[in-house]
Amino acid sequence: MRHETLFTRLQAAVAALAAFGMIVPPSLWAADPPPPPAASPAATVDVALRNGRLSAQLLDAQGVAVAKQTVTVFRAGQAVTSTKTDAQGRFVVDAVTPGVYQLATAHGATQLRVWAEGTEPPATGNRVVLIRTAPTARGQIGPPLLGEHGGLFGLRWTTTLLFTATAIAVPVAVAADSDGAPASP
Repeated sequence: MRHETLFTRLQAAVAALAAFGMIVPPSLWAADPPPPPAASPAATVDVALRNGRLSAQLLDAQGVAVAKQTVTVFRAGQAVTSTKTDAQGRFVVDAVTPGVYQLATAHGATQLRVWAEGTEPPATGNRVVLIRTAPTARGQIGPPLLGEHGGLFGLRWTTTLLFTATAIAVPVAVAADSDGAPASP
């Protein structure tokens, strides 16, 4: 009898661990993402300062503003400052001097060649638009199975957790309740 109880507990623990592994987003299991990629010189964007300020906006791939996203400004590989986007995805960096900078988010980077006001080439704008792409999740569970809310099949993670817990608890409770005798003679 003691062996049977130990086996039932071990079985329940393994089932709970498997369920936990299925509901945790794959990005948590993956290794830390590499630092933002270095932008190639061909991808460098020219931008002119206005009153010593660099203005930019962060959009997603569909053109929707990305709010409250951290943007870090690098110069010569060193972080100069960090800021967050507002509700419209806009941000401003003050006290910028002309030079080459890299604007980096958690999803990528853009290299800028910043010009002093009045010295920029003719086609240079005074605002930068950054496009954020979706992060890549390396693993066997991808976007079709894992919904935007973090749960399986597009459900919220709390609903997924509830279904998973029920799917584990019911068989464990039934197995623990049975005394080993068959239900019918």
